[in-house]
Amino acid sequence: ATAPVTTSTSTGTTSTGTTSTGTTSPGTTAAVVSLTSTTGPTVVCDSFVDLSQSVSIVYDRPVTTLNTPMTISLWISLKSNTAVDQVIVWNGGWGFNGQGLIVLVNGTVAVGVNAGSTASSYVLPLDTWVFLSAVSTTANNWLIYANGVLQSTVNVTGAAPLPVDGKFIIGGRGGANNNANGNLAARIDNVMLWNVGRTASELASDMAPGAITGFEPGLKIFLPFNEGTGVNTTSVGTTVLQLYSRGTFAWGQRNCVVLTTSTGTTSTGTTSTGTTSTGTTSTGTTSTGTTFPGTTSAAIVNYALHFGTTGTGLFQNKSFCPTDRSTNVTVSTWVMLNAYKDSDQFIMYVGTMTINGYGMVVVASPTLSTSYVGVVYKYENVTASSYQLPLGTWVFLSAVSTTVNNWSIYADGVLVASVTGIAST
Repeated sequence: ATAPVTTSTSTGTTSTGTTSTGTTSPGTTAAVVSLTSTTGPTVVCDSFVDLSQSVSIVYDRPVTTLNTPMTISLWISLKSNTAVDQVIVWNGGWGFNGQGLIVLVNGTVAVGVNAGSTASSYVLPLDTWVFLSAVSTTANNWLIYANGVLQSTVNVTGAAPLPVDGKFIIGGRGGANNNANGNLAARIDNVMLWNVGRTASELASDMAPGAITGFEPGLKIFLPFNEGTGVNTTSVGTTVLQLYSRGTFAWGQRNCVVLTTSTGTTSTGTTSTGTTSTGTTSTGTTSTGTTFPGTTSAAIVNYALHFGTTGTGLFQNKSFCPTDRSTNVTVSTWVMLNAYKDSDQFIMYVGTMTINGYGMVVVASPTLSTSYVGVVYKYENVTASSYQLPLGTWVFLSAVSTTVNNWSIYADGVLVASVTGIAST
């Protein structure tokens, strides 16, 4: 916020002087020097990661909940085959909920659902960069593309489940050992997860260098591996996540381009300079006015906290509450909801976890499509109201207890719902 500023205004009377006009004589011509600018050569490369040194890339939870249709795409160059099946990209739990791309022992591409896999007819070539894509048209049918061309159709056993647990893994199943047999012996680049089914023409466009920014509709995560060094990598675009490696990356570069040197020459111009004679100006007299106090203006800046998707929150970790619970209590806050969640989420809670406490929650939405506001008692006893928080809109939300068991829900000062029958003390 800025400091208050006091303004004042003085009003005076000014007499006008008389100015005589001088005469301008023609000037002489001055030469301008010709200059030449030169731009040096530039080399631009696309970096990638080599996972063949018993390394996998991990994020400790699924990066998104994928529905049908969906698309998984990446650039891959398989260096060698090993004795066990290897994960290319996997989102969700290994052995329960999840799906992804797998390469089998002979280089055959397969689609994995839960812990099982169904092989396609496409075999990855060794030491060759391929833009590999798997597109689910229904819950059971997948299309395998190489460089935007359809190679195989896969019918999986059982519908692809929603990944609600587990990890997001690239290049290995993970685990404590991370031995060479459990990791992908390949180079990878530009990993993408889409919540839409990409067409053959769209996949062909996705292959072009610089075609994807990360903000395309339906693109849930984009990993371009632009760092070129270090042991972590960060996605870009709509979803920003930092993934860590189990081991040390071997970085590489591909698609290097040398930019051509351009030479520019400035054109030469001429400038004429004239000589001006100066006239005489008479100065008027200025009277001083009276000063009156001005008004005070102040700038106000409001700051807000943004809680992300990784379980962050603010806590007063003490064995007391800011106030005792009485018959009349009001809980208020400004809140803007960014996403639906499949579990109850505290907006504000006062009290202990299992004895006494009360507050406001956003009620769980198993279908990720609702955001009912509820009142919580003793941490887990939630009663939903009929009011839903809108997404992406600031709302001044309040819960007012009119009696011991009754609460009124207000949005921007307007009564929007009532909750009754809450057992509380």
